[in-house]
Amino acid sequence: MGFMDKMREANANLQAKGDELREKADKSAEHLSETREKAAERTAKMSKVDTEGSLMTLTAKGEDGRNSTVILYHNRIERVKAKSMTSLSRANQDSEMIPLSRVSHVGVTKKGVRSIVNVTTSGEVISFRTSHDEAARFKKLLSELMLQ
Repeated sequence: MGFMDKMREANANLQAKGDELREKADKSAEHLSETREKAAERTAKMSKVDTEGSLMTLTAKGEDGRNSTVILYHNRIERVKAKSMTSLSRANQDSEMIPLSRVSHVGVTKKGVRSIVNVTTSGEVISFRTSHDEAARFKKLLSELMLQ
């Protein structure tokens, strides 16, 4: 076996290893996406929020640092903050419904390990932090709905 044969064999082994690693990374990304979706659904159930007919559900952090559930429907966005641990009430602490007809802009800014999603409406800017992947997916879906 000559030098060139050894080089071809090593190259083939590296390509096979690279293909194997790419396949594992794709499976991991798919699993992570499914896990985040399930976690958001669990949070929504704990908040007693109906997600029937939603296009996307995600768990986000608001400006105050508390988790909230953001649900994107075909005609509106809903954001619900579950009660805080120190609250004596059983009711959700804060809920908001924004019709898509009022949304004029959606933007995503990467900041550290999370992205900040800014949804501009006719009256205010709603901001929340979530993962980079979920933020990009939310922006894509919302942009498509705004253009319909």
